[in-house]
Amino acid sequence: MVTGAASGVGWSIGRRLADDGFAVVLVDINPDVQDREAELVERGATVSSVVADLIDRESIPSVAAGILRRHGQCDVLVNNAGTHFKTPEGQRFRFDEVGLREWDLSIALHMTAPMLLCQAFLPGMKERGWGRVVNIASRAARTYIQQSSAFYTASKSGLIGLTRAVAGEFAAYGVTCNSVAPGRIRTPLTDISSAEVKRFSLNELPVGRVGEPDEVAAAVSFLASDQAGFITGAVIDVNGGGFMAP
Repeated sequence: MVTGAASGVGWSIGRRLADDGFAVVLVDINPDVQDREAELVERGATVSSVVADLIDRESIPSVAAGILRRHGQCDVLVNNAGTHFKTPEGQRFRFDEVGLREWDLSIALHMTAPMLLCQAFLPGMKERGWGRVVNIASRAARTYIQQSSAFYTASKSGLIGLTRAVAGEFAAYGVTCNSVAPGRIRTPLTDISSAEVKRFSLNELPVGRVGEPDEVAAAVSFLASDQAGFITGAVIDVNGGGFMAP
């Protein structure tokens, strides 16, 4: 199961896992996720899609139950759904501008939804003795990013904390839980950033370019594999060497 799979990083992850041979469930609030399903089915993959608003915590148990009824189990859970709310002018919220609405929505999507989905699927993984949870965090969760609002940084940092809690509790049962923390990746959200933000991002990256969604998907593919069974509670940084920048 891959959340936030209609576009960007989530779509690349879903496509990559389908290519790896998994039966994939694509979940997104955007109905375009159904077109993504059709595209992969046409390529011969086993794929289904679910249109769901994961900010609505009341809907999550029914979404998970529907997936279990249809497929019997979930072996790999990728919590990717996310967004970065902007001001009406398209800028980040300064700390003194952060309201409870943006705070609550960010916590709901980046922390509460992953927690509830983990609760739904981890018991089955534990019983079978194999499972993978991959949480898509952010470089902003690892260090101060001037362009990130406080609620985004806090909620993505909390997602890394959830990763470690799950990893520790389920490590003895063949279940791993890791985070992937992308830096600046080319997605519809980053494409609409201002020219100033884009220049800043390029200047600070040793590789001299933004990342591609497929590069994040490759990291997730490895963490979802048998070969990654000795990696848990880790944060894999896919950020173009961003931590080496002066």
